[in-house]
Amino acid sequence: MIYLLQYTLYTMLLYALYHILLRNHATHAWNRGYLLLCAMLPIVLPMIQLPGLANTLPSTIGAIANLPGVTISAWGGSQQDANGIYEILAAAYVVVAVVLFMLPGIQLFRMWRRISRLAPAQFENGVRIVTNSGMGPGSFGNLIFFPGDTISDAILAHERAHVRLRHSIDVVLMRILQCVFWPNFMLYVIARELRTVHEFEADSRACTSRQEYMQAMLNTAFNTRNFSLTHTFFHHPIKRRIVMLQQTQQSRSMLRTITIRSGIATALLTATVICSQSCTQNPAAPAAAAAAAASEKKVLKTAEQMPQPTFDLPDFLGKNIVYPQVAKEKKIEGKVVVRFVVDDEGNVKDPFIVKSPDTLLSAEVLRVVKLMPKWKPGMQGNEAVCVLAAVPVSFKLD
Repeated sequence: MIYLLQYTLYTMLLYALYHILLRNHATHAWNRGYLLLCAMLPIVLPMIQLPGLANTLPSTIGAIANLPGVTISAWGGSQQDANGIYEILAAAYVVVAVVLFMLPGIQLFRMWRRISRLAPAQFENGVRIVTNSGMGPGSFGNLIFFPGDTISDAILAHERAHVRLRHSIDVVLMRILQCVFWPNFMLYVIARELRTVHEFEADSRACTSRQEYMQAMLNTAFNTRNFSLTHTFFHHPIKRRIVMLQQTQQSRSMLRTITIRSGIATALLTATVICSQSCTQNPAAPAAAAAAAASEKKVLKTAEQMPQPTFDLPDFLGKNIVYPQVAKEKKIEGKVVVRFVVDDEGNVKDPFIVKSPDTLLSAEVLRVVKLMPKWKPGMQGNEAVCVLAAVPVSFKLD
């Protein structure tokens, strides 16, 4: 669930940059690649973390204390019920994805069945041209089809551009992503804009006479039939296509500037996301606070008599620590090592995390450590002293 939310958020941010910097500019090839990047980069972006950015204190746990740890189960006594709920949700997700996969398969089968009943296609330079198909004009793969027996040169040039530029690959790829990550509504927005960019790119390659070409678009506008996976010569919004054809050609230097600007903005956004994810895994703030507190009063790493809890430590931690729900959903587990000071009066002070797989687990352990009753303070000779102690807490999903 959290991963899907991150995926949706990152696609939204990248598409926002496209909308601001690239939309309706004549950088068609770059726009096409950028839209595909908007859909594909966020798939891996939530998984990228740079451990070197995390500022944690060096671990010297073994030299401080040898205190018993505790293992926290994700589900406790209700593990079977919780697993059952998640299995139902996972099954429902898969069913929806399978249904979405079947729909384009049915569309392709209908198109293949319709075309297979027609006369053999013409072959020109590796392109199959089918007339009297009852659909189109349009294209898919290396196939170009016309609804009647009339072939317009302008439309044929346009569809040849689609075939030559392999736009069908983009359409199929976006449909697969929509099926797998169907809750991400941004994929549908990106797919629609990508189809429009395909039309801009094909128009720019096919247009020789602007007036004749626009007339062909308008003549075809209200007499088409198509399937959703195909590229059709008439593709909404037609107004944007006409405006793009009428647009004064921008200089190469301006187009280069637009491309570079959008690339830099995307790189900065990606770096910001990665740094944010990496830095939040092992925050340095608690460690810095503990170091400042230690400087106020001498704190020993070891003592002749180490501090001891006056209560059953594993039992206390086991009863009070709750496995964070979000961590369960993200399937986060691992060991959290918390270090704290037991002062000369037995108070637990300045807890901070030495090792942790995630801030969610860290926050829960810190919360419970702050609730600890007094300990028996450490002794150096006949004097009570402040001593560092550390406790490991293991989180397991099963």
